[in-house]
Amino acid sequence: MISALALIFAGAAVFALFFGKKQTTQSTGKGNSEVLFDYWHGDLPWEETRSFCVPEYGGVEFKWSSGEVSANGETLFWGMPVWSVYLADLNGDGLREIVSCASFGSGIVDERIYAYDYSEKQLYILQSRFNSNFTLFMNNGEVWVRECEYMSGDVISERRLALSEMKSGGDY
Repeated sequence: MISALALIFAGAAVFALFFGKKQTTQSTGKGNSEVLFDYWHGDLPWEETRSFCVPEYGGVEFKWSSGEVSANGETLFWGMPVWSVYLADLNGDGLREIVSCASFGSGIVDERIYAYDYSEKQLYILQSRFNSNFTLFMNNGEVWVRECEYMSGDVISERRLALSEMKSGGDY
């Protein structure tokens, strides 16, 4: 009886892993980077909450809302709003980080990039408050960042997002 239950649970776990809901709007042909959703140029569903999966962390329930990204009910990072969720292996360990563009501030608002390494429980931030705003986009199957001048919006650079240029720590 116990072994039969174990087989049922194992089967259900495999089924959920391979056939669970995956809300991918764009998959890349190169590497394993992908954008799950990005509302930067579209209508942000302010009241909606979306679950998403990161196959590398099969037992974890990830959620996005306009205000935060969480895992198993614990906030990983927040914004006002969080515009997007991308997955990309930025540190080369074979496990993808959760990468998002988020607005931050009250009155004076900047756009920044968050990358959360779930395996290390480490948050990385790319920001340059009062100098630059940052947004994400896909380029040839890789996650790239566009840096624009804070006040004018003029493009300063576009480059592949690298964890090495991001600050580690939980300071927003």
